[in-house]
Amino acid sequence: MITKFKLFEDNKNKSIIDYTFLKNRSSVDEIKKACEDADDAGVYSIVVKSENIGTAKAFLDESDVKIVSVIDFPKGNSKTNYKSNLTMEAITDGANEIDLVFNYSKLKELSILDESDYEELYTELSDDIQTNATLCHKNGVLLKVIIEIEELNFEQIKIACEICEKSSVDYIQTSTGYSKKNPNWKEKIEKVKYIKRIIPSYINIKVAGGIRTQSQIDELISLGVDRIGTSVLL
Repeated sequence: MITKFKLFEDNKNKSIIDYTFLKNRSSVDEIKKACEDADDAGVYSIVVKSENIGTAKAFLDESDVKIVSVIDFPKGNSKTNYKSNLTMEAITDGANEIDLVFNYSKLKELSILDESDYEELYTELSDDIQTNATLCHKNGVLLKVIIEIEELNFEQIKIACEICEKSSVDYIQTSTGYSKKNPNWKEKIEKVKYIKRIIPSYINIKVAGGIRTQSQIDELISLGVDRIGTSVLL
């Protein structure tokens, strides 16, 4: 029997948890178990790979748990057309929300480019996010953009947030949880606070990556984050 976080007993707080299940080559039985765990815990959603949307939808047909699909996960370095095709497929298969990975590797290149090349790459990054945002909103689906703060300094985070704001994304998400860089919790919180200061109030923030304890969740709730992603329900 699943042991629920203390916060799940509070109807207000349990609705901010995205339970992440992104195991490679998952069996139908594993997806079924993950869906049952998510439903038992009363989380807001389960995050799955795009190929598992249909299976998850079948097991959550009578549940309030939403289905979120990651797109171009975890690197975010594919071409825009490829990303938008995946996004459309995920929406068609029944995803309620899309978690799209920002091309953070290209973003980091901006700091070494001259003005003309900077503008060209900046436009490319903006078009990538805007294309997917338009596609999601046209179909009534929320878009979260994962900017991968573990890989970015504060100036790069500012640029990523600026691009997301211009594209009217619904959420800025901090992390994939797959970065090889592992800053301590204090550094992560500093970046979360910075993001909350610079984004407009109509853009939400989701914090994910390395969230394993009740105290971490409590701290994030105290900061007023809108969604929390975790792969741990015990």
